[in-house]
Amino acid sequence: MNRPTLDAQSDKSLEGLDLINQLLPRGLASLAGWQTRWSEYEIDPTLSLSEERAREVLQELTSRLEENYPFFHPDYAGQMLKPPH
Repeated sequence: MNRPTLDAQSDKSLEGLDLINQLLPRGLASLAGWQTRWSEYEIDPTLSLSEERAREVLQELTSRLEENYPFFHPDYAGQMLKPPH
């Protein structure tokens, strides 16, 4: 069976979001391949999510993040090192 791998050795030049954007589709494909090893079943309706609702949730998330500090960024860490006002 030919499965996608998450080998980052070939992607050494990628960092941050570039790396995530490259690895995520491969990881999801690998997960889908793993799931096909099991018999089919019906997903419980409480776990289903329409594409429209998923888009709404992601839009809400990104709009809420607009006014937040970028905790992942070195500029934010530098801000924390300054004395309080």
